[in-house]
Amino acid sequence: KDQQRLGGLVQLLIRGSQVMNMKDVVRCVRTLSRSPEFLTDQTLWRSLSRAAIDKINSQLNKRNPGFSTQILATFVNGFSKVTMLYSDRSLWELLAEVAVFLGPTMNSQDLANCVNGFSKVELLLPHKKLWKALAGAAIAALNLEPQHVANCVNGFSKVGLLKAHGYLWTSLAQGTIAVLLHMSPQGVAMCINGFSKVDTLLNRKLLWKSLAKAAVSMVGEMSPNSVANSVNGFSKNVLLQTDTTLWEVLSDAVTAVA
Repeated sequence: KDQQRLGGLVQLLIRGSQVMNMKDVVRCVRTLSRSPEFLTDQTLWRSLSRAAIDKINSQLNKRNPGFSTQILATFVNGFSKVTMLYSDRSLWELLAEVAVFLGPTMNSQDLANCVNGFSKVELLLPHKKLWKALAGAAIAALNLEPQHVANCVNGFSKVGLLKAHGYLWTSLAQGTIAVLLHMSPQGVAMCINGFSKVDTLLNRKLLWKSLAKAAVSMVGEMSPNSVANSVNGFSKNVLLQTDTTLWEVLSDAVTAVA
Protein backbone atom coordinates (compact mmCIF):
# COMPACT_ATOMS: atom_id res chain seq x y z
CA LYS A 1 0.00 0.00 0.00
CA ASP A 2 2.83 2.40 0.86
CA GLN A 3 4.45 1.76 -2.53
CA GLN A 4 1.11 2.36 -4.25
CA ARG A 5 0.68 5.63 -2.40
CA LEU A 6 4.20 6.72 -3.33
CA GLY A 7 3.58 5.79 -6.95
CA GLY A 8 0.34 7.75 -6.96
CA LEU A 9 2.06 10.77 -5.41
CA VAL A 10 4.80 10.70 -8.05
CA GLN A 11 2.26 10.53 -10.88
CA LEU A 12 0.35 13.44 -9.36
CA LEU A 13 3.53 15.52 -9.10
CA ILE A 14 4.51 14.71 -12.70
CA ARG A 15 1.13 15.76 -14.03
CA GLY A 16 1.04 18.91 -11.96
CA SER A 17 4.65 20.04 -12.27
CA GLN A 18 4.06 22.32 -15.26
CA VAL A 19 1.33 24.30 -13.55
CA MET A 20 3.10 24.70 -10.19
CA ASN A 21 4.25 28.12 -9.09
CA MET A 22 7.90 28.75 -8.18
CA LYS A 23 7.28 28.15 -4.48
CA ASP A 24 5.75 24.73 -5.12
CA VAL A 25 8.59 23.65 -7.43
CA VAL A 26 11.16 24.71 -4.86
CA ARG A 27 9.34 22.82 -2.11
CA CYS A 28 9.14 19.64 -4.22
CA VAL A 29 12.83 19.75 -5.20
CA ARG A 30 13.91 20.34 -1.60
CA THR A 31 11.72 17.60 -0.12
CA LEU A 32 12.09 14.89 -2.77
CA SER A 33 15.89 15.28 -3.06
CA ARG A 34 16.12 14.30 0.61
CA SER A 35 14.29 11.02 -0.02
CA PRO A 36 16.46 8.26 -1.57
CA GLU A 37 13.42 6.35 -2.84
CA PHE A 38 12.62 9.21 -5.25
CA LEU A 39 16.11 9.95 -6.60
CA THR A 40 16.02 7.31 -9.34
CA ASP A 41 12.67 8.28 -10.85
CA GLN A 42 13.73 9.71 -14.20
CA THR A 43 10.29 10.95 -15.27
CA LEU A 44 9.77 12.77 -11.98
CA TRP A 45 13.08 14.62 -12.10
CA ARG A 46 12.83 15.45 -15.80
CA SER A 47 9.44 16.98 -15.04
CA LEU A 48 10.73 18.96 -12.06
CA SER A 49 13.82 20.17 -13.92
CA ARG A 50 11.66 21.36 -16.85
CA ALA A 51 9.33 23.10 -14.40
CA ALA A 52 12.29 24.82 -12.72
CA ILE A 53 13.67 25.95 -16.10
CA ASP A 54 10.28 27.36 -17.10
CA LYS A 55 9.86 29.25 -13.84
CA ILE A 56 13.39 30.70 -13.97
CA ASN A 57 13.07 31.71 -17.62
CA SER A 58 9.76 33.42 -16.99
CA GLN A 59 11.49 35.58 -14.38
CA LEU A 60 14.58 36.25 -16.50
CA ASN A 61 12.37 37.37 -19.40
CA LYS A 62 11.05 40.09 -17.11
CA ARG A 63 14.66 41.31 -16.62
CA ASN A 64 14.25 40.64 -12.93
CA PRO A 65 15.26 37.28 -11.43
CA GLY A 66 12.44 37.69 -8.93
CA PHE A 67 13.73 34.98 -6.64
CA SER A 68 16.23 34.76 -3.83
CA THR A 69 19.66 33.18 -3.64
CA GLN A 70 18.03 30.67 -1.30
CA ILE A 71 15.81 29.44 -4.13
CA LEU A 72 18.82 29.14 -6.44
CA ALA A 73 20.78 27.25 -3.77
CA THR A 74 17.82 24.92 -3.16
CA PHE A 75 17.66 24.06 -6.86
CA VAL A 76 21.44 23.55 -7.14
CA ASN A 77 21.62 21.49 -3.95
CA GLY A 78 18.57 19.39 -4.80
CA PHE A 79 19.25 18.71 -8.47
CA SER A 80 22.93 17.94 -7.73
CA LYS A 81 21.78 14.88 -5.76
CA VAL A 82 20.12 13.46 -8.89
CA THR A 83 22.95 11.96 -10.95
CA MET A 84 20.77 11.36 -14.01
CA LEU A 85 20.52 15.15 -14.41
CA TYR A 86 24.28 15.79 -14.54
CA SER A 87 24.22 15.76 -18.35
CA ASP A 88 21.26 18.18 -18.58
CA ARG A 89 23.14 21.10 -20.10
CA SER A 90 20.08 23.37 -20.40
CA LEU A 91 19.34 23.03 -16.67
CA TRP A 92 22.86 23.54 -15.39
CA GLU A 93 23.83 26.34 -17.75
CA LEU A 94 20.70 28.23 -16.74
CA LEU A 95 21.41 27.75 -13.03
CA ALA A 96 25.01 28.85 -13.64
CA GLU A 97 23.80 31.99 -15.44
CA VAL A 98 21.64 32.90 -12.46
CA ALA A 99 24.49 32.17 -10.04
CA VAL A 100 26.79 34.55 -11.91
CA PHE A 101 24.15 37.26 -11.55
CA LEU A 102 23.32 36.59 -7.91
CA GLY A 103 26.79 35.57 -6.66
CA PRO A 104 27.65 38.88 -4.93
CA THR A 105 24.46 38.74 -2.85
CA MET A 106 24.74 35.17 -1.54
CA ASN A 107 24.95 34.46 2.17
CA SER A 108 27.38 31.82 3.41
CA GLN A 109 24.91 28.94 3.43
CA ASP A 110 23.64 29.58 -0.10
CA LEU A 111 27.20 30.07 -1.34
CA ALA A 112 28.36 26.79 0.21
CA ASN A 113 25.38 24.89 -1.23
CA CYS A 114 26.03 26.32 -4.70
CA VAL A 115 29.77 25.61 -4.63
CA ASN A 116 29.22 22.08 -3.38
CA GLY A 117 26.38 21.35 -5.80
CA PHE A 118 27.90 22.87 -8.94
CA SER A 119 31.23 21.10 -8.30
CA LYS A 120 29.50 17.72 -8.72
CA VAL A 121 28.48 18.56 -12.30
CA GLU A 122 31.42 17.89 -14.61
CA LEU A 123 30.12 19.90 -17.55
CA LEU A 124 30.27 23.06 -15.38
CA LEU A 125 33.86 22.67 -14.15
CA PRO A 126 35.30 24.70 -17.10
CA HIS A 127 32.68 27.49 -16.69
CA LYS A 128 34.98 30.48 -16.02
CA LYS A 129 32.29 33.08 -15.31
CA LEU A 130 30.55 30.82 -12.80
CA TRP A 131 33.62 29.95 -10.79
CA LYS A 132 34.99 33.50 -10.93
CA ALA A 133 31.70 34.74 -9.47
CA LEU A 134 31.58 32.09 -6.73
CA ALA A 135 35.27 32.56 -5.86
CA GLY A 136 34.70 36.31 -5.59
CA ALA A 137 31.73 35.73 -3.30
CA ALA A 138 33.78 33.39 -1.10
CA ILE A 139 36.63 35.88 -0.79
CA ALA A 140 34.21 38.67 0.11
CA ALA A 141 32.25 36.58 2.61
CA LEU A 142 32.83 37.32 6.27
CA ASN A 143 32.53 34.86 9.15
CA LEU A 144 31.74 31.72 7.16
CA GLU A 145 30.36 29.03 9.45
CA PRO A 146 32.48 25.88 9.92
CA GLN A 147 30.48 23.53 7.67
CA HIS A 148 30.15 26.21 5.01
CA VAL A 149 33.93 26.60 4.96
CA ALA A 150 34.35 22.84 4.59
CA ASN A 151 31.83 22.67 1.74
CA CYS A 152 33.58 25.52 -0.07
CA VAL A 153 37.01 23.94 0.31
CA ASN A 154 35.67 20.59 -0.89
CA GLY A 155 33.83 22.08 -3.86
CA PHE A 156 36.46 24.56 -5.06
CA SER A 157 39.19 21.89 -4.84
CA LYS A 158 37.47 20.01 -7.70
CA VAL A 159 37.71 23.01 -10.04
CA GLY A 160 40.99 22.88 -11.93
CA LEU A 161 40.87 26.47 -13.20
CA LEU A 162 40.84 27.74 -9.58
CA LYS A 163 43.90 25.83 -8.36
CA ALA A 164 46.15 28.86 -8.96
CA HIS A 165 43.72 31.40 -7.46
CA GLY A 166 45.94 32.61 -4.63
CA TYR A 167 43.48 35.03 -3.02
CA LEU A 168 40.76 32.39 -2.86
CA TRP A 169 42.91 29.73 -1.23
CA THR A 170 44.57 32.15 1.19
CA SER A 171 41.10 33.29 2.27
CA LEU A 172 39.84 29.72 2.68
CA ALA A 173 42.98 28.66 4.58
CA GLN A 174 42.63 31.55 7.01
CA GLY A 175 38.91 30.90 7.39
CA THR A 176 39.53 27.22 8.09
CA ILE A 177 42.13 27.87 10.78
CA ALA A 178 39.72 30.31 12.46
CA VAL A 179 36.86 27.79 12.77
CA LEU A 180 38.62 24.42 13.01
CA LEU A 181 37.82 23.98 16.69
CA HIS A 182 34.12 24.22 15.87
CA MET A 183 34.16 22.08 12.73
CA SER A 184 32.67 18.59 12.57
CA PRO A 185 34.99 15.58 12.10
CA GLN A 186 33.58 15.16 8.60
CA GLY A 187 34.26 18.83 7.84
CA VAL A 188 37.87 18.51 9.01
CA ALA A 189 38.37 15.50 6.73
CA MET A 190 36.84 17.42 3.80
CA CYS A 191 39.30 20.27 4.38
CA ILE A 192 42.29 17.93 4.64
CA ASN A 193 41.34 16.21 1.40
CA GLY A 194 40.44 19.45 -0.39
CA PHE A 195 43.52 21.46 0.58
CA SER A 196 45.78 18.53 -0.36
CA LYS A 197 44.70 18.97 -4.00
CA VAL A 198 46.06 22.55 -4.10
CA ASP A 199 49.83 22.38 -4.57
CA THR A 200 50.42 26.00 -3.56
CA LEU A 201 49.08 25.26 -0.07
CA LEU A 202 51.16 22.20 0.75
CA ASN A 203 53.89 24.35 2.36
CA ARG A 204 51.54 26.30 4.64
CA LYS A 205 52.87 25.15 8.02
CA LEU A 206 50.22 26.77 10.21
CA LEU A 207 47.40 25.37 8.10
CA TRP A 208 48.67 21.80 8.10
CA LYS A 209 49.75 21.81 11.76
CA SER A 210 46.26 23.04 12.64
CA LEU A 211 44.61 20.36 10.49
CA ALA A 212 46.83 17.67 11.99
CA LYS A 213 45.98 18.78 15.55
CA ALA A 214 42.26 18.77 14.74
CA ALA A 215 42.47 15.34 13.11
CA VAL A 216 44.27 13.83 16.12
CA SER A 217 41.53 15.07 18.46
CA MET A 218 38.60 14.08 16.20
CA VAL A 219 39.65 10.97 14.33
CA GLY A 220 37.81 8.72 16.77
CA GLU A 221 34.54 10.33 15.65
CA MET A 222 35.24 10.11 11.92
CA SER A 223 33.47 7.75 9.55
CA PRO A 224 35.60 5.22 7.64
CA ASN A 225 35.37 7.43 4.55
CA SER A 226 36.54 10.49 6.48
CA VAL A 227 39.45 8.54 7.93
CA ALA A 228 40.45 7.44 4.43
CA ASN A 229 40.20 11.01 3.11
CA SER A 230 42.36 12.27 5.96
CA VAL A 231 45.04 9.66 5.38
CA ASN A 232 45.02 10.38 1.65
CA GLY A 233 45.26 14.14 2.20
CA PHE A 234 48.00 14.06 4.82
CA SER A 235 50.05 11.59 2.76
CA LYS A 236 50.63 14.32 0.14
CA ASN A 237 52.24 16.68 2.64
CA VAL A 238 55.96 16.33 3.33
CA LEU A 239 55.71 18.71 6.31
CA LEU A 240 53.85 16.03 8.28
CA GLN A 241 55.85 12.94 7.36
CA THR A 242 57.73 13.06 10.67
CA ASP A 243 54.67 13.75 12.83
CA THR A 244 54.67 10.41 14.62
CA THR A 245 51.68 11.26 16.81
CA LEU A 246 49.52 12.01 13.80
CA TRP A 247 50.44 8.85 11.92
CA GLU A 248 50.09 6.59 14.97
CA VAL A 249 46.61 7.94 15.61
CA LEU A 250 45.63 7.57 11.93
CA SER A 251 47.06 4.06 11.84
CA ASP A 252 44.98 3.07 14.86
CA ALA A 253 41.89 4.61 13.27
CA VAL A 254 42.43 2.72 10.02
CA THR A 255 42.80 -0.52 11.94
CA ALA A 256 39.65 0.17 13.94
CA VAL A 257 37.47 0.74 10.86
CA ALA A 258 39.02 -1.96 8.66
